[in-house]
Amino acid sequence: MSVLVALDSGSIAGEVLAAITPYLVRTGTEAYLVTVMDPSDIRGTRSSGPRDARTLGDLTGGALPIAARQQATMVEDRTQAFSRTHEARAEYLQELGERHLPREQFHVHVEASSDIADSIIRLARKFNADAIAIGTHSRRGMRRVILGSVAEEVIRKSDVPVFVVREGMGSGGD
Repeated sequence: MSVLVALDSGSIAGEVLAAITPYLVRTGTEAYLVTVMDPSDIRGTRSSGPRDARTLGDLTGGALPIAARQQATMVEDRTQAFSRTHEARAEYLQELGERHLPREQFHVHVEASSDIADSIIRLARKFNADAIAIGTHSRRGMRRVILGSVAEEVIRKSDVPVFVVREGMGSGGD
């Protein structure tokens, strides 16, 4: 038996895992700790730091004015930022899992997709999950209309039971 535990990088992740942990431990159920990151949220970073890094002028063949070349230094490009973010999220899931579960009882997976809900459903099928655990921020009104609800979409599309933890209702937020 296995449960896909969909976690974001916010405070609700600890609440979701704390809420589902007693069941997982009691039954020996395998957990897949998953986060889906939207690639469009990842950006390269710039700094006006030391001149030993490549400048935007270097990258554009000197097409920028001298003042701009001296101030704008590329610290990491988008690919580097994506790789760093992917690794940081995997480490976060690993640490979170180790705080709640025996190491042999969980697996960590970081996915990149702009459609978070569909990715969660697809991963649940890939890992043959018998259920999904997910958190919700309980947005209301226009914020919900504009931002939508990943949890709501997962509930609608899932062919396995979905365990939902509302932010602030769980315990053990990390």
